[in-house]
Order: sequence, then C-alpha cells, then structure tokens
Amino acid sequence: MAVGAAAEAKVAPGEEISYSQTTGVAVWLMLDWMESQNGNSACEGRRPAPAPQSDGHGLAWLLFGRFEFVPISSPSLNQRVRSRYQGTLAELVRLGFCDLCSYGTTFSVFRLLLGIPALSILTLLPKRPVIGWWAGLRIGECCPLLTARDKGAWADADCEGVKFLTAFTDGTFLVSSNYRTLTLEGPVMTKRWRAGSIGELWAEHRSAVQSFEAAGRIVDRRTAFQEFADLRRRDYASF
Repeated sequence: MAVGAAAEAKVAPGEEISYSQTTGVAVWLMLDWMESQNGNSACEGRRPAPAPQSDGHGLAWLLFGRFEFVPISSPSLNQRVRSRYQGTLAELVRLGFCDLCSYGTTFSVFRLLLGIPALSILTLLPKRPVIGWWAGLRIGECCPLLTARDKGAWADADCEGVKFLTAFTDGTFLVSSNYRTLTLEGPVMTKRWRAGSIGELWAEHRSAVQSFEAAGRIVDRRTAFQEFADLRRRDYASF
C-alpha cells in the first residue's frame, strides 16, 4: 500500500484508481522469455515467430494474474489523469482523436507479494503514472483512452508512451506503440513498435491498416469500451 500512496498521495480512501502493460523489470523478463520461446530478438525491425493467438495464460498471467479493465467513474480521478497526460491528449486531438474515457488496468494487490509486480511498479514511479487502488484489493495504472474520428482506431496513452490499436472484422488486430515492447507477427495479431513521435507512429499505423485493407481485411469500427477491453485481454494473452 505504501507504493500506491507514494505514487498518488491525493487519492481518497476507497477511490478508484489504476498498471501499464509492459514496465520495468517485468518487461525485460517477458522479452527474455519470448526470446527463449522463439529464438528471435524482440528488437525493432526483427520479426519473431507468430504470436500466441489464443486467450491462454502466458508469463504476464503467471506474474500478475487476471487483468481487469475498468472505466473510471470518479470525476476527481479522471481530472488527475487528464492533468497528467495533458500534452499527449492535446497532440492526439490534433491528429483527429476524440476522448472516450479514462480507465484502469488492474490486478490483484496480493500479486505484489510475488516481488516482481511490486518491483515493476516501483520502476514506473519516475515516469509519474497515476497509480492507486480499486476497492482496496486491486492495484493498477489509470490512463486516457481516445478513438479516431472515423472510429478506425483507439489511442491508448500511459506513462511509457502511446499505442494505437485497430481491430478487423475477421478477428485480427494491429497494435503499434512508440515504446519498446514485443514485436509479433501472427495470423491473428500483429504488434509492432518504433521509437518516434506520436505523429510518426500514427502515420505508420495508418499505413499498416491501409495495407491490411488492400489485402481484403475490413476495419471493425465498433469503439465501445468493452470492445477495447476485449482486445486488450487478447493482447495480454500474447505475453
């Protein structure tokens, strides 16, 4: 609990608040584990073997357990998220995105006893995440979520950077981020990362979407939060 208090001192008891997907030591352990599974580097420009395409349990589940994605209903918490990501939100709006909500990616606080989840949160603190508690039993990071005006993508910002996500009607999906994460190419999920600005990443993501459309895929333009949460669960299953 001291970690949550140090990260977000203004959180009132019982107030909702929320964990970034790939952070600190946990990220590197996941990357090393994936490399041992497929024999390829997860560095930019390299393409490992196809990603796991089921909702199975990978290393992330072993470390953090079940993730829950929860919309934020607290006005004060939502305001803190907006203040923290003010610059990023302004840039995304300039790129044509509209606000959907703020949300938390939460896991059981008891997982902190395993050590690595607690250490991963500690490594996040210099990046100023909004971290706290949900009902005193779940901990996580709170982030803003936006959608493209044409409803063809979500923009998900956290303390690591920004990622864009697009789903297709055949069940496949594309994830692009501007911070280091796994690079995966599979029949269902494509995940790429590049070091660069938000604008550069968005241009690259749109180009990839257009390539998929040219190959016959159709963008799924359902942008309700539950659709996003379902996609994120499938994304986490790749770790």
